[in-house]
Amino acid sequence: MQSTLIRAALIAAVAGGLGSAAYITSAGPAQAAPTEAQKQAVQARRGYFRMIAMNFGPLVAMAKGEAPYDKDKAALYGGNIDSLAKVDLTPVFPEGTDNDAMFGETRTLPKLWANFDGAKKKDDAFEQAAAALAAAAPNGLDALRPTVGALGGTCKGCHDEYRAKDF
Repeated sequence: MQSTLIRAALIAAVAGGLGSAAYITSAGPAQAAPTEAQKQAVQARRGYFRMIAMNFGPLVAMAKGEAPYDKDKAALYGGNIDSLAKVDLTPVFPEGTDNDAMFGETRTLPKLWANFDGAKKKDDAFEQAAAALAAAAPNGLDALRPTVGALGGTCKGCHDEYRAKDF
């Protein structure tokens, strides 16, 4: 909390013309302040992943028996995820928007850009799993459960490699 307040005060000082164009994070030395475009890219991708979570959560609850299975809702959520999975995320992952460059604003690890082709393969697997989920979702719990697990596995695979556990 205290480091957040200190960081906010430093950013306010910079924005108010009391500092330079550099800022200091607890992650390391002074860095160039993120551009507005970089901030918007991070906000957009976080919003995208929130949309995935808002649609995936109810399906997970159904699959676990924590919520009643509803064919229509399952079809809706599965279709939404399938549509979202088809979005090209390249514009919201510009270089310089990793957690080293934008400490406290993103958990994306810098190594994503060192292996962007590998990340793209993981995204392709997510898209395929989302299509399978959408097809299975309205066909009952026995059809839904394995596809929920498969989609979750694609999320985990990318998170394990390219996402820091904490901000």
